[in-house]
Amino acid sequence: GQHYIYLSEIVSSGDGNLFTYMLMDSHGDYWLGGENGLIHIDGTAPYEAEWFRQDSDRYPLRHNHIRCIYEDSSNDIWIASDGGVARYDRRKRAFDFYQVQVDGSGKNANWAYSILEDRFGRIWIASYMGGLFICRKDNLEILHHFNEDSGIGLNVYLMQDGGNDCIWATCSNGLVSIDINTLEVDGHDLYADNMICLDDHIWYSISGKLHRYDISEKKST
Repeated sequence: GQHYIYLSEIVSSGDGNLFTYMLMDSHGDYWLGGENGLIHIDGTAPYEAEWFRQDSDRYPLRHNHIRCIYEDSSNDIWIASDGGVARYDRRKRAFDFYQVQVDGSGKNANWAYSILEDRFGRIWIASYMGGLFICRKDNLEILHHFNEDSGIGLNVYLMQDGGNDCIWATCSNGLVSIDINTLEVDGHDLYADNMICLDDHIWYSISGKLHRYDISEKKST
């Protein structure tokens, strides 16, 4: 069976939210992000909730549109949003935002779409109109920037860790794979609205249809 829980029961408010990303972290807490901010629900009774929004004095955000919620190997919670990248400070119960920008070119991650950590402990940030960034985890200092000449383009929408030291990304140039050791980019001549990496395949959707891409054969079915 299904158990329905109304949002008003959680936040004691009649306001709504179109959820686009949800996560249960290692503490058992729930994170519900969407187009009207981010709701954090404590995983232990009495299940207190915090609603982070632009218009909130107690739980402020830079932008209400949450694109991605991610927990790294240190159990820190990160968000990618239309207001940039932020990390949750559990002590302050607040988000610390970072300015990720390339000196000179001005390319930045102010519109961040996706975020993940590789096995070297580096943070990867996908952005709109800024390209793809690899940063130090402690302060988000830029270690490498994939710009418009990298084969990726400036619009990067989604990333997945495919294992075998490979990051997959959907971008303005289509689906690409990136070797995290050499940072070489390989294009795969297909476009995807969404995707997930599973074993030796990429499952992806495009125009309402589901396809499977065989990585070794570079063939889609």
